[in-house]
Amino acid sequence: AYLREALLAGDPMQALESLFNKAIDSIVEDRDNKGCFNMNCRMEMSERDDNLKDWLKGTEEHNLDLFAGIIRSGQEKGVINKHQSADQYARYIMSGYQGLRISGILNKDQDQLQKIAATVLSPLR
Repeated sequence: AYLREALLAGDPMQALESLFNKAIDSIVEDRDNKGCFNMNCRMEMSERDDNLKDWLKGTEEHNLDLFAGIIRSGQEKGVINKHQSADQYARYIMSGYQGLRISGILNKDQDQLQKIAATVLSPLR
C-alpha cells in the first residue's frame, strides 16, 4: 500500500524516503512482533509452496516496476543520479528495503533504522 502512496508523492527522492519511513513506522509499532507478511512468507514458506512462491515473485516484479518508475522519474528530474539504470537501482533499493524489514525483526530502534534507510538511499543522490 505504501508503494502506491510513495509513487504519488511529488518528489521522487522524497517518495522513496517516505516509503522507507512508513516501513520503519510499521516496524517500530509492531509490538506483537508479527513482522512483514511478505518477508515472513519469503523466508519461511516460499520453498515449500509453489503457489506462494509464484505470488511472491509476482509481487516482487510489481514492486520493482514501481521502484524503477519512481527512480526513472527522479533521474529525469535530476534528483537521482544516472550512475546506474533505473532498473539496477530498483533492484538495489528493493534489497535494501527487504534488509530493513528483516533487520526490524530484532531491532526496533527507530534512530538506527532511519540511519539504515538513509545509508541505503544515499548512493542515489
